[in-house]
Amino acid sequence: MAGVSAGQGADSRAPASGWAALIVVYVVWGSTYLAIRVADESLPPLVMASVRYLIAATIVLPFVTGRPAERSSEAAHPSPSRMAPARSSSDNEHRALSLPSPRQLAGCALVGVLLLACGNGGVSWAERTVPSGLAALLLASVPLWMVVADRALTKAVPSRLAIVALVVGFAGIVVLSHPGGRHVPYTGIAVILVAAICWAVGSVIGRRVPQPTSAVVATGFQMLAGGLALALAAAISGEASNFDAGAVSLRSWFALAYLIGPGSVLALSCYTTALRLLPTPIVSTYAYVNPIIAVLLGWLVLGEKVSVFTVIGGALVVTAVVLVVTDRRRSA
Repeated sequence: MAGVSAGQGADSRAPASGWAALIVVYVVWGSTYLAIRVADESLPPLVMASVRYLIAATIVLPFVTGRPAERSSEAAHPSPSRMAPARSSSDNEHRALSLPSPRQLAGCALVGVLLLACGNGGVSWAERTVPSGLAALLLASVPLWMVVADRALTKAVPSRLAIVALVVGFAGIVVLSHPGGRHVPYTGIAVILVAAICWAVGSVIGRRVPQPTSAVVATGFQMLAGGLALALAAAISGEASNFDAGAVSLRSWFALAYLIGPGSVLALSCYTTALRLLPTPIVSTYAYVNPIIAVLLGWLVLGEKVSVFTVIGGALVVTAVVLVVTDRRRSA
């Protein structure tokens, strides 16, 4: 998951490319829960998460903020963050890709800390003891928490369908939290739910604080802020000082590389491409496809147990997310 904003409509000339990009988002973002679980086997979770986002930001930011005027004049090499041909909107592209203002940087920092440091960092820490599939299903509740956060921050009154979704979704969370023969500490479950709340609050606040007009630029600075906050947390907790690179397995290094490359940089590019070419409600379906992918991969690759509580609770949460997405389509 990344803190990027929604796009505007679709480009009917390239639906195949849009669907291909969305499928990448389905599979890659769904597989990041598995990768986090594998990375956690021998990498300290806060160190791992901070390295993931700092390196990803280092890759993304020089590309999207460097020499925008020259790139906007080259029709053969358009920027991946644009919604229209570069030749007809060079002024807009210059504004989108130039360095953010101090207020925009502050907005990126706030959103990055909530989404990536508290949100993804919490998940990375919790997956030491929580199966990847269960973590994904619990985190799928983010759209439900967004309804709650929107109500708390803006006093917006949820629709009847949204209220039904909340009831169904939180019932699913209760079922998922049932031990059901699993030996999963409640601490890990609680941390993931707090992470989901932080992600939801960050998503709602992200719509209201100043941020760069380019989603990719905004996400790059969010990753930088989140990575720095995670590095600070790793230092305070003692993870950084006790970190021994020689004790990390090759399997965990590969998982971290996957989280940096496909999991962050590639999936981000595909997500923004899908938003540019497909209707936003279609792209939003990743919210309930990702956890299904995560559960299947956890079962196939790591042999994670899929209990009846996982199936019932997961079905309730995914159904609730579908209801929330449907409600957003109606109100759009």
